[in-house]
Parts: sequence; structure tokens; C-alpha cells
Amino acid sequence: MIEERGQSFRAKFMVQGQNYVASFAKREEAEDWETETRRRIKRGLPVEQPIAMIGGNGTGTAGNVVNSVIKDYWEPMRGGAGQIANAKYFLKWVGPATTITEAFSEDTQREFRQHLLDEREIAPTTLNRYMSMVRTVCKQAKIKLDFELPHDALAENTNGRTRFFSKAEFETIVAWMDRNGFHRYRDFFIFLCHTGARPWSEGVDVKWPFVFNGKVTFQYTKNSKPRTVPLSPRALVAVDNQRELGLAGPWTGLNCRTMVDFWKVVKANIPGLDDTVMYTCRHTCASWQAQDGVPLYNIGQWLGHTNPMTTQRYAKLSPDHLQANMVAFQ
Repeated sequence: MIEERGQSFRAKFMVQGQNYVASFAKREEAEDWETETRRRIKRGLPVEQPIAMIGGNGTGTAGNVVNSVIKDYWEPMRGGAGQIANAKYFLKWVGPATTITEAFSEDTQREFRQHLLDEREIAPTTLNRYMSMVRTVCKQAKIKLDFELPHDALAENTNGRTRFFSKAEFETIVAWMDRNGFHRYRDFFIFLCHTGARPWSEGVDVKWPFVFNGKVTFQYTKNSKPRTVPLSPRALVAVDNQRELGLAGPWTGLNCRTMVDFWKVVKANIPGLDDTVMYTCRHTCASWQAQDGVPLYNIGQWLGHTNPMTTQRYAKLSPDHLQANMVAFQ
């Protein structure tokens, strides 16, 4: 029998007490496989399961790609459970046998968003998380989209978390790492808090040619636009400490899996950090600037925000940020 599941078709039947199941993008493919499989069983030939390999854009199946990203990217990550759930829901909806080309086409993604809004009645912030999940799958699987997935910046800033390290917490963490011999992790932590780099998509990818004249250039950014920021004295020392390692870049070799595990150790030894992750370093960079009166526009430029609303989340950290407007009334 052929069952329709989301946008895929599953062939499922039993012969002599054994189940035979396979999913396909089209009903005709499922019917052909069932017919051929029954014929092979009757003749005593081995059953041929459909094979799908993970590949670049336009090859493989949604099931292969999504499950691979879940296993290799989200499962090792603290806080990845939410995106794993979202990815599994998408996979169930689109069908695991659906081709990558169809699953990540503009029409399919539009239908998926409409399904979430109309049938699940999700909030804009939740829709943002689903779209973030799709972007991550595409990035990790090297699938290039020729259209933009929407992002509701206002919803994100209304409800987004802005946990950051206080300066006392920062110094406590640095001292603990130093005391326990985690010198490279200490330097990476300082670098992230003082530059606001996204840890895995920007920070670890820095190469030595892009560290010069007291500045660092992030070549591979979220918006694909290179960004250069000055290095504070402590960040500069942290980077220079890595030169003797002889690697391609200061943070070459560090990765999400090992750093997430290390951060668990940090939180187990320093109270009050349960609600923090490595990405908290980026919020820390912006929050310290806001507290010290740096204009929001400058903060947005530093962090590489393309939408000013994204930077608005830090406005509340600067109670006197409108005080400069008073010059108009003097």
C-alpha cells in the first residue's frame, strides 16, 4: 500500500511476516518500488532499498541532510534540543524522501511557513526559530538558496534573551581559566567578549592575514559582508598568545563540540552561569558598550547588524541614552 505522508509517499507492505518500507518523493516511484520489490521477493532475489547520498545543492534527500545536521551539529550542542525538534517537525512535514531541490525550494518553504502560521498558529518569534533552523541546515549541508528566508526582527527583539556577563563575572571566569591552566580557552573567551564575534561562524575562522594593525577582519559573516573591528589591548594580547602555535589562525582547531563541553565544566565550577552559553560573549560585547554610552548605531556597526531593530534590544541597558537629545532644549 502507498501512504501519503506530508509531501512524501511511503510504500509499506508485509510478506511472510516481514515489513518492507521505503519513502519516495513521488507516488509513482513508491508504486514502482513496491511492484519491483514484490517481484524480487517472489523470485528469491535480494531486496534493493532506495539509496540516497548527501551531496551539494540539488542532490540527495531532505531526510539524509536534516538527520546529518541533527547528528553532527545540534546533538553535541547545549541548547540544541529546540532546533532538533523543529528540524524533525520540518522533516515530517516535507517528507524524508523529498529531494533537496524540492524541500528547499522557494515554493516549498513558502508553503511550510504558511502551514506553521495557519495550522499551528505559531508566534512570530517561533517562526523565526524555524527559519533559523532551515538556514542552519542549508549552511551545514552547503545548500545555496536563491531567495531570502524572512526574519521578524521586531519580534526577536521584543522577546529575545539579552543575558550578558557582568564585568565581575567576566573577570571571575578569566581568573578561573587562568588558574586551572585553560590558557587558550581563556584567550578565546576574552577575544569573543571584546570583539563580539559569532563564535563558530566568525571567530574560529579568523586567519592570520586578517589580523593586522591592531584590528581583526571577519571575512565570513552572517550577512556575507566582511567586518573589521579594532582589538582592545586585552584582545590583542589574547590573539598574540596564539602565534607561537604555528596554526593557520589564532583559533584554528577550536570547534563547537569541544567548547560546548568545556563550557559545561566552567558552569559546574562557577556559580550563576547556568543561563549562559558561548554566544553570551557576543551579547556581552554589545551590552558593555551600551552601558558605557556608545550610540546604538555604532554598536550595530560593530556587530554587523543589517537591521537597526536588532540592536534595539540593548537600548534598555543604557538608561541615559536619550540624554544627549536634551541639547536641543538648552
